Amino acid sequence: MYAIVEDRGGQYKVRTGERVRVPRLAAEEGSEVLFERVLLVGKDDGEVLVGAPTVEGARVVGVNEGEIKSDKVISIHRIKTNSMAPRRGHRAKLNVVRIEKIEV
Repeated sequence: MYAIVEDRGGQYKVRTGERVRVPRLAAEEGSEVLFERVLLVGKDDGEVLVGAPTVEGARVVGVNEGEIKSDKVISIHRIKTNSMAPRRGHRAKLNVVRIEKIEV
């Protein structure tokens, strides 16, 4: 079984037991995380439930496994007249959520 959930503007395809990287949560490590905006649920028998906009009564339960940093993103601003290229780096903070169950 799989589901597509929406969380703060991002959409994620999740399955039971897998880990998903989501933007930083205000939750403690080891606490339960609920995704209640479930857009689509695909069952093992081939049936697909599509929400309009969400599937009624469906939710995904996960556990917060901690915080990590994403890969570094470097931006370069080239200044043509001075032969300068100031660089700036950024690493976004993410949380790893292990999906426990998908309830329909």
